[in-house]
Amino acid sequence: MLTNKAAGSFYIYGGWATSKDSADDSQFWKFTADGKGGGDWAKEAKANSDFFAGLQRSEGAAHVSTNEAGFIIGGAVVDSKPSQNLEAIRVFNFTTKTWEEERTTAYSKTGTLWGGSATFVEKYGGSGIIVMLGGVESGAKAMADPGNVFFYDIAEKTWHTQATVVATNHEDEPIPWSNGCVVGIEDTGDNGSFEIFVFGGGNRERDEEMGTIHALSLPGFVWTKVSDNLSHIGNRTDHACVTLGNNQFISLGGLDWTGSDSRNWGIQDKLPRGIGIFNMNNHSWQDSYDAEAPKYVTHEKIRAWYKDA
Repeated sequence: MLTNKAAGSFYIYGGWATSKDSADDSQFWKFTADGKGGGDWAKEAKANSDFFAGLQRSEGAAHVSTNEAGFIIGGAVVDSKPSQNLEAIRVFNFTTKTWEEERTTAYSKTGTLWGGSATFVEKYGGSGIIVMLGGVESGAKAMADPGNVFFYDIAEKTWHTQATVVATNHEDEPIPWSNGCVVGIEDTGDNGSFEIFVFGGGNRERDEEMGTIHALSLPGFVWTKVSDNLSHIGNRTDHACVTLGNNQFISLGGLDWTGSDSRNWGIQDKLPRGIGIFNMNNHSWQDSYDAEAPKYVTHEKIRAWYKDA
C-alpha cells in the first residue's frame, strides 16, 4: 500500500489472493477519503500506462511512501513457479502519475528480499532516507540480518549499510524475522532521535516467532527491546501497523503465527476485530484509543544509551 498524505488518498498494488484463483491483471487502485469516515475507490490513471502494463506484478515487497512518491522494493513475481525474485525498485510519482523501475540488488546482502519492511525517515539526508528491516533473502535461504541495516539516500539515489548496536545486552536485538510490521516516529522532546518500532513476524528457518517488540533508534542505530507482553495480543504475521494519535501505533489484522503456514486464515484472532493499540511512550498495550494522548517522547531506556554514548 502507498499513501499520499497530502491528497488524503492511498493506493494498492500487487499482493496475493486469499483463494486459489489467480489475481486479475495488474491494476492500480486508489482510495480517496471524504473526511466523513468514507470515500471512493477508482482505478488510478498512469501517465505511462504502457510501461506500467509491462511491470511484473509483485508480492511480498516492501512498500513505503515519502512526501513525493511511493516505493515498492523487492518481492517476488506473483504466481511464478518456481518462485522468481524481483531485483528492482518501483517508484510511483504522486504528482506526475508516472512509474519508474530501477533494476538493482543493493537493498540486501544477497540482492533479493521478500517479506521485508521499509520506513521513510524525513529528517536525515537531503530528501530523507528509507530504512530496510527484516525479510527473507535469496529464496528463503537466509534472513536479513538485524545487526546490519541497509538504507537508501533518496536525494543521492545511493544505498548504504550500517552496523547496529544494542542498548544494554543481546536481548535488545530482535531475531532475524520476516512478515512483521514497522512504524516510525520522531521524538518531540530533547533527544532528537527517530525510533522505528518492530512488531510481529518471525523466523521460519528456526520455527521461532517474534514474541517481543523492539525499537531501532536513529541516528545511533541502537536496538532496544521495549516489550515482551504479548500473551493477550497473540504473535502474528502478515499484519499492518500505522502510527496514530501522537504516541500510539495500531496493529491491524494479520494471521496467527502458530499456524502450520504463515498464510493460515482459520485461527481466531485474540484481538477484538483484529485491532491492537500500543503506547510508544510507556511501551505498553492499551484497551482503547486515546484521542488526547500526549506527543511522542523517546523512552528513558533509549535516552539512557544516548546519554552514555
